[in-house]
Amino acid sequence: MQEELNEITKPLCLTARYNTDRPETIMDAKTNILIPPISGDYIHDFITHIEKDETLQKQMRTGKKLYGKNVGEKIIKTIKDTKDHPFEWAHDIVGLKQDTKKQFDFL
Repeated sequence: MQEELNEITKPLCLTARYNTDRPETIMDAKTNILIPPISGDYIHDFITHIEKDETLQKQMRTGKKLYGKNVGEKIIKTIKDTKDHPFEWAHDIVGLKQDTKKQFDFL
């Protein structure tokens, strides 16, 4: 029952842009739809179409999980854990250590 409720309440992802840096969510997982922001009417009509198409909604809600389980919770935990230094992890990834005396010399 809880799984059915989660599927009903799980939000759909629509990206109102001409391109995306996450094409795998559209092409592989089919959990996202890219909607070109041509006009407000076009976006409205597209959303209305999605609201009426239960098959499409189910496909989007049950698509392949590309990034593992509980991704949202992991992101929130990371943000909370790094709230005092939110960019520290990015510096670590590229091999830069932030020197408190010379902040951002490497930029």
